[in-house]
Amino acid sequence: MKTDDPLAQLRHLAPLRDLPEAERLRLGVRREGRGRPRQIAPPPEQDNYLEQLDTLRWQATTADPVVSAASDPGRAAQVLDQAIFQLAVECGSLAFDRIQAEKRGLEIGPLCSRRISGLAQIASLVVLGQRYRKGEPDVRGDKFQTLVRYFHEAMAQCAREMLASEDAERFLGKYRELVTGWEDKIDPRSLK
Repeated sequence: MKTDDPLAQLRHLAPLRDLPEAERLRLGVRREGRGRPRQIAPPPEQDNYLEQLDTLRWQATTADPVVSAASDPGRAAQVLDQAIFQLAVECGSLAFDRIQAEKRGLEIGPLCSRRISGLAQIASLVVLGQRYRKGEPDVRGDKFQTLVRYFHEAMAQCAREMLASEDAERFLGKYRELVTGWEDKIDPRSLK
């Protein structure tokens, strides 16, 4: 392919960087300095994406029924009761899943720890609910003691299932020693 373009003819003979600078300028090739030439990025366009995101987040938060119910002092206790009930349902389903996993020979440790965590959350929500209703929770009351008894039973059941029998009994003995008289150790100001 024959062409009259001197630059195209020179490309076949030698690389452009090997040409003398005067010849490169004559051919219209820019001078190449060391490294990459500086580039100045244009300023970014004004984008209101973050403002739109904040607006959408605020709208979603105000439209959320849980947030609106919790912000209404009259309905906060009802929302808390529903949350306690749903957590109790989840703890019950975790107990069922643990039994099924044990029958299949699967690992039950994570299910037991999730159930214990759920029971602890129920206990903390009961204490929080007591604040909304009467002010200070009665840790010696029947409902509270029933919840504590369920928690201790679940802890003992999980320990017996997860540990060897003598390790489980040693753990439960230490656990009972630590929680003995817990009602007297609670500072009512810490529950507020």
